Amino acid sequence: MDVSATDLEKAFSAIAPPNAAVRVVQVDADAASPFAEEARHVARAQPKRRAEFFAGRQAARLALGDLGVDPIALPVGHRRMPLWPKGIVGAITHAGGFAAAITARSGYHGIGIDLERNGRVRPDLARFISSANERLKGPSDPGIKEGDACPLTLRFAGKEAGFKAYFPSTGHFLGFSGASCHAVSHDRFLITIEAQEAPGVAGRREIEGRYALLGAHLMALAWVSA
Repeated sequence: MDVSATDLEKAFSAIAPPNAAVRVVQVDADAASPFAEEARHVARAQPKRRAEFFAGRQAARLALGDLGVDPIALPVGHRRMPLWPKGIVGAITHAGGFAAAITARSGYHGIGIDLERNGRVRPDLARFISSANERLKGPSDPGIKEGDACPLTLRFAGKEAGFKAYFPSTGHFLGFSGASCHAVSHDRFLITIEAQEAPGVAGRREIEGRYALLGAHLMALAWVSA
């Protein structure tokens, strides 16, 4: 099933939490940034990396525009996280020739997004993306029916989105072994912070999220409500 940026944008928007804006653009090999500080950051990067970086910033500015924010540069901060305007939370992802961004003005300590090819996480990689508790439960069955999310890919995508929602308010890097992710319904997942040294967010140790499948693309959004 071929999908467009518009298709993905609609699918992401359908699972987005309240008052959040999602935008998706196609990666363009000839794209450039109108802001010198962004261009400098990837001046020595490979062409593919530059194109993805510029597309991610383009999607982010479109999402910020939906919140009434004029186009601005989005510099790179600690652990390569985008530096958002004051009062804004957001996140960027890119995969499969697309870049997507989500932003929100208020109501969230953090928000995250991820886009993956469904089934990309092979069983031999399971131990690298799993917590001790997840490993004790044994490997997830990678065999999936058409229209189903691969459990291992969902684990990976959910954690990627969750970590982007977690880091801004804690400043703590949470690795794959420090949290578990499991589906709680056909379109919702929950991330539990398991690492004892990892702080909670506003006293909570869970991050909620939603996921959707469109063609070969698995989309995941996560957030920590204020």
